[in-house]
Amino acid sequence: MKTVSGYLAVLAFVLSIGLMTFGQTNTGEIAGVVRDPSGAVVPNATVTAKNLGTGLTRSVTSSSTGQYQLTTLPVGQYEVSINQSGFQPYKANLQVTVGSHNALDVGLQLSGASTVVEVIGEGGATVNTIDRGSADTQSQSLRPCRSRSQCATGQSGRRRRSSRRRFCH
Repeated sequence: MKTVSGYLAVLAFVLSIGLMTFGQTNTGEIAGVVRDPSGAVVPNATVTAKNLGTGLTRSVTSSSTGQYQLTTLPVGQYEVSINQSGFQPYKANLQVTVGSHNALDVGLQLSGASTVVEVIGEGGATVNTIDRGSADTQSQSLRPCRSRSQCATGQSGRRRRSSRRRFCH
């Protein structure tokens, strides 16, 4: 009887050690909310965490409320990047430790788009066009037309006493 209770005691001890070990993990998480400059949430932003030591990459998409969560990330140094069209890309480095819950709330900045229009007013207008199929720039010189028929045929002429100007190729 003593041997059976001894075996049961050893078995209980081994099981308890196994359960304690099973409950511990070597991972952490990164979570937060993605917002725009006005504080409104940004849904569908791509959030990527790359472990700089191992190269492991995990990605998620922010929810309709701008929230994201990257769970069970192995311990290490991470580069977190957040991208969404219309916004400047965001990058940050973050250390994930055992059991850490790293909060990373991000305010994305609007991306700047600029358009340059060049107008030259010597003897007619010069129009620069770009063919979308290639990066070639074409210039055309336009001359004032006297009538619609001259514009249709490409003839030029002078027009008197009119504030509207037509241009020909």
